[in-house]
Amino acid sequence: MTATTSFKSLAFVFVLGFGSVAPTTAVADDTPLAEQMDELSGSLKRLRRAESVDEKVELIKKAQEAVIKGLQYLPAGFEKIEDAKKKAVMTAGYKKLTGQSYVLLCELEEAVLAEDEAKYDEVYLKIKEIKKEGHQAYKAEED
Repeated sequence: MTATTSFKSLAFVFVLGFGSVAPTTAVADDTPLAEQMDELSGSLKRLRRAESVDEKVELIKKAQEAVIKGLQYLPAGFEKIEDAKKKAVMTAGYKKLTGQSYVLLCELEEAVLAEDEAKYDEVYLKIKEIKKEGHQAYKAEED
């Protein structure tokens, strides 16, 4: 199965809310969350060049693992939010988006396993949309 669309950087933010969630204090690009997002993005970039189903599934699993490892972090910009209610609302939205992102990675895995290119392309478009949504909603908070 080959994708007819290409993956771009998928550096959308992730947190599902398991365990404690701590904002990072380092420069945004040097945070533990950024490291996991780099792993996620790299796995998905390599996915488009993968040839076998097994190779694709392994890369998707690495992307899923990066999401799981990033669960304990919030974007660095969240530490600057002083209003407790605003921060809670932002965190809830962030966790919701993260959950949706993880589900999409699972759907992508299912599409690869089923060798269903149409479903693969459909999920890819959803991933692209959620990436854009995440950047619009949360990346600006880091700046």
